[in-house]
Formats: sequence, C-alpha cells, structure tokens
Amino acid sequence: MYSKLDLNLLRVFNVLIQHRNVTQAAQKLHLSQSTVSHALARLRNQLDDPLFVQVGREMQPTEKALLMAPAIQQALLLIQQGVNSQASFDPTQNAKHFRLAVGGAMEHTYIAPLIQYLGEFGSHLRLDIFELTNSDYEKELERKAIDLVIGFAGSGHLSPKLVKTHLLSNPLSCLSSSNFTTKKQGEISAKELVSLPHIYTSSWGHSQQLIDQYFAQRQLTRKIAAQVPTFAAVPGLLMGGNYLVMVPKMVADQLCQLYPIKQLTLGTDEINVSYEIAQHPLTSHDAAINWLKQAILDICQKT
Repeated sequence: MYSKLDLNLLRVFNVLIQHRNVTQAAQKLHLSQSTVSHALARLRNQLDDPLFVQVGREMQPTEKALLMAPAIQQALLLIQQGVNSQASFDPTQNAKHFRLAVGGAMEHTYIAPLIQYLGEFGSHLRLDIFELTNSDYEKELERKAIDLVIGFAGSGHLSPKLVKTHLLSNPLSCLSSSNFTTKKQGEISAKELVSLPHIYTSSWGHSQQLIDQYFAQRQLTRKIAAQVPTFAAVPGLLMGGNYLVMVPKMVADQLCQLYPIKQLTLGTDEINVSYEIAQHPLTSHDAAINWLKQAILDICQKT
C-alpha cells in the first residue's frame, strides 16, 4: 500500500486535517473542489477508511486520520526542508582550493585583484590558475579538475552543456612604439595595421582569430613575425619600433602605464571580445564555486 501512495494525496490530507473543509482546502492548495474531492476518494480507497466524515458543516477526522496526521505533517515538513536545503560557504571559516582556467588577457588584468581579494579572508583559500586551451572543458569541469572557466563568448569552443554567465566585453587595441605615426592621432586604419609585422600573442586565442577575420573581410593579410604565449615579451619588442601587437584594451591600458609604448584604437572598426564564466551543471548549486563566481563578477565590474 505504501508504494502506491501518491505524495499529492498526503498533501491534500494534511490541508484537510487543518481546515476540515473541502472548499477551504481547495483554495489553500490552488485546486478545484472536484480535484480535492477526487483525491480524498482515492486516499479513502487506498487506506480503507473514510478519514473524514461530514458532521454539520465540518468534516470531522476519523480515529485513523487523527493517528496519521502528526506523522504525515512531520514527513511533509522534512521533505520540504530537504528540497529547500542548500549548502553554505563561509570564506572566513571554510578552507577551499579553487581551480580556474583563464585566457592571457584575463590573467594579466583581473587575477591579481582576485587573489588579493581571496587573501583578505586568510591563507585557507587558495587559487590555482590554468592557461586556457582549445578544449570544450566539459570533461575537466565534470571531473572537477577545474571549478570555473573564463572563456570567449560566441567562439564555440565551450561545450553547450555548460552553464555560462556573461562577464564582460572589451575592444581590441593596437600597441606600437611611441614613435609609430598614423594619419589620425590615436587611431589606426586597417591598411596602416598591415604596414609592420605583428606579434601573435597567444598559443591559442579567440581574439587573434577575430583579428584575422577582420583583415580577411578587407582583403588584407598581416605578416606574423613571431608567436609568443604571453604578453611578457611584448613591451621589449615594441620599443624597438619594428612590430605591432593587437591585444584587448584592458591589457593595453596596463602595458602603456608601465612602458614607453602607445595604444591605438580601430575607431569605428572596433572589434569586441566578450568573455563568459562557464561551470558544469553538476556544480551549479555548489556554494563555494558560486561564491568564487560572484567574486569574479564583482571584481570585473569594479575594476
């Protein structure tokens, strides 16, 4: 008999035992009177007891109904608590080793503020950064080798099964030596962009693919002088005056503050790179990972 019981019937019983009136019970449950009456009939049949008997204007519970009521009420309350239960994460108390995969631009710009923020809570929070690779990251996130990935939106490299949240958009800029001149101050045209060889600043990067598409649409081809995995070699190469480099503006802003190089925009031809945070559906309710995710969103918004 227990295996045949419908949980919805017990919900109807629980409300009836409180209100002892079919009309009021139906209103409480947002059901029709006929639906509640039908549910009561099924429960009577399964339990072989009338459960409620009409006495005047009130439905009086039988002895069996009174015996059942406390246990059913407690069981339904436990089920509700179980469904609503959520794990918590307290960064001031709980130790956690986070793993995050990011592209070079994000690492160069936002990781230091993120590590500093985690450090404010103590040494029990650790963050390991992995270089973004040409992977869909479904398997890495599924086996929890990585907690979150900051990838490129619209690039198609992240698995469609992942849960994604928009992080930020950033235009691409051109970096050059301080002596490089263009027709329009502060801007560089497509033809001027191919006047010098370029340094390709990624082992794999969506932004570089966007630049190649930009030139292809204008029937232009840039020359690649070298390919480097990070931005570390860029300032030294640019100061010689022989190369150009296309990087996200957030990277260009920082490098121009530190080195005697300048930044040139593409004007109305602006190329935007959008970034998103991805996580696996298995961890969509993980309190610690969601805390880190919100911290990244907040830092990117403030920085």
